Amino acid sequence: MSNLLLYGQTAGIAAARRAGVLVGLGSDWSVSGSKGLLGELKAARLAADARDVGLSDRDLVAMATRDAARILRWEHTLGSLQPGLRADLLVTAHTSGDPYTALVKAVDSDIRLVVIEGTARYGTRDLVKAAAPQATVEAVPSTRADERVVHLHEVNTDPIVAGLSLAEATRRLGTALAARFVALPIWHPCCNCR
Repeated sequence: MSNLLLYGQTAGIAAARRAGVLVGLGSDWSVSGSKGLLGELKAARLAADARDVGLSDRDLVAMATRDAARILRWEHTLGSLQPGLRADLLVTAHTSGDPYTALVKAVDSDIRLVVIEGTARYGTRDLVKAAAPQATVEAVPSTRADERVVHLHEVNTDPIVAGLSLAEATRRLGTALAARFVALPIWHPCCNCR
């Protein structure tokens, strides 16, 4: 998305695929692009359709998972669901039809569960507790009716963040950002003054 907005184009995916080049899809920065990979999947779907590249939704999901891992030479650690690999999973609300299309169409509010390295870390309270019954969870501030929780606690956590709640981390980050941006002078390009 960022490349499309800033430059009006993105990588030549069709040519790369014809040449046998493995292509990965990842998120850029949220200032000019999508705020996450779900948005990038949608942008890639639209760009592929506009250029008639011939990518299926399964191809797009592979570019964000298995193929990206292969590019980094991490395919023996992650990128697919296999015994012995790190299990990162995303469960969304839509379960009928093609699972790849459902994922490409999913939005943040469709996320029901995120599992990182086999540990439930985010999702609806009922799914996180079902996957990790002993987990200490904390509600994510939201106006949504269906509450989301995070499970941040880890046995081997770095002492710097051990015991740090989401609320406290949010407060600290807000304070630090406010102090940083309030102190910055404003430059006016029209008169080159501050």
